[in-house]
Amino acid sequence: MSVGQPTTHEAASTAAGTRGGGVASRAAAAAPVALAAEDVSYAVDGKPIVHGVSLHVHEGEVLALLGPNGAGKSTLLALLAGDLVPGSGRVLLGGVPVSGMAARELARRRAVLPQSTAVAFSFPVRDVIAMGRTPWRGTPFAEDDPAAAAEAASDADVVPLLDRDVTTLSGGEQSRAALARVLAQSTRVLLLDEPTAALDIAHQERVLAIARARAVLGAAVVVVLHDLNLAAGYADRLVLLDGGVVAAAGAAHDVLRPELLSAVYGHPIDVVPHPHDARPLVLPRRLDAADVTNDTRVTGVAGADDDTGVPGSGGAARVTGVTRAPGGGRPPDGVTGVTSVTGGGWTPDAHASL
Repeated sequence: MSVGQPTTHEAASTAAGTRGGGVASRAAAAAPVALAAEDVSYAVDGKPIVHGVSLHVHEGEVLALLGPNGAGKSTLLALLAGDLVPGSGRVLLGGVPVSGMAARELARRRAVLPQSTAVAFSFPVRDVIAMGRTPWRGTPFAEDDPAAAAEAASDADVVPLLDRDVTTLSGGEQSRAALARVLAQSTRVLLLDEPTAALDIAHQERVLAIARARAVLGAAVVVVLHDLNLAAGYADRLVLLDGGVVAAAGAAHDVLRPELLSAVYGHPIDVVPHPHDARPLVLPRRLDAADVTNDTRVTGVAGADDDTGVPGSGGAARVTGVTRAPGGGRPPDGVTGVTSVTGGGWTPDAHASL
């Protein structure tokens, strides 16, 4: 396989044994930094979307970006990819600023799976996957094209679809075809934006297992997830974003705390040990019809701000245990690793390690 990687299949058994951190996390922490953001900020029409974010991703590591809608996850991923230029700060890929890299060089060093994976024109799936090999055209690595495409198709479970018109596939099948294209690119950095959003349970697990296996082979993987339990099960470290800043970062047990999650997501959340491996298992409390107003937004969340989509006034105060502060003030009792809440975002503790 190109860029000197062993096959994903060779790593499968090792990945299963290191799923979700442990030995893998410690090994990754000692590995070189593959990708880093240094005090990165980005605004749209003067509105901060990402503010002062610094993080690093090691070779051999899966890093999950978490947070509610509008927290800045996809924007941060685009900044890491070099697809957006930060208003301040910088992004380094292998120690080199991405701002100075040509598009082809970027494509040989990092692969990006965007949220939207729809293909507008009719192509057989095999041709879509082959597009992932374009950066290697005219190089000695082009001879790996057939093997890399075949392995990617197998990993993404699209072999039965290779001769299908990609525009005729279901949303989940199109997502897997797009993932196969990204895997065929054979880069040492993978950036995946909500790769499981359209997938059934089996394929959600498969995609994160692929990410884990690529990390075992030495790749650095950054994945945006809404499923906190998938993040707990497969990622070495989690970064929780809120309002464009880092609310918490670290291992699953450090980040997935009920008080913090309830505050960030504006919804009461419980966290219990998983019955099989004691990893955090995130359980949002269920609502009934009396818990929502006619406009379907949650009501009675103490201290919530109207512009968050979780109003703090009106309706019966049926939802309890959430104390997200609007526009300023201290975080709730029991929430550590942050020092204040400003405008819906969190100011990280000076001692928080990313």
